[in-house]
Amino acid sequence: MIKIYDQLCVDVITKSKESNNGKWKFQTMMFLSAFLSVLFMAIIITLKKILPEGLNYSIYSENYVLKRFEINIEALLLYFLPPLIINYFILLFNKRYEKILLVYKPKNGKYMLRFMVISLLSFMVSLFL
Repeated sequence: MIKIYDQLCVDVITKSKESNNGKWKFQTMMFLSAFLSVLFMAIIITLKKILPEGLNYSIYSENYVLKRFEINIEALLLYFLPPLIINYFILLFNKRYEKILLVYKPKNGKYMLRFMVISLLSFMVSLFL
C-alpha cells in the first residue's frame, strides 16, 4: 500500500514541479492532504452509518450547540489536520521525497488522476449509502 502511495507522491511532485517553480512542496502537500481528507471523510461517514448511533466523532459533546466558527475549527482539526500530518511524515520529513523520486518513475499523472477519482467517488457513494 505504501508503494502505491509513494508512486502517487512521485506523480504529484513531478506535476507540481512542472507547474510551479519554487512552491511545489506546498502545492503537493495541499493536493494530497485535500484528497486524503475527502477519503477520510468518506470513511468516517460510512462508519457513522454502519456503527451504532452512540458513537460521536466530534471534539464537542453532543449537547453542545455549534457556532459557525466552531464548525470550521472542528472540520479543520478532525478532517484536514490528520492527513496533513501524515503527508508531512511521508514526504517531507528527513527529505524522503528525494529518496522516492530516485526509486519511482513518474507515470504522467496516472496515479494522481486515479486518486482524485477514487476519493471523490468514495465520498459520493458514502453520502448515498
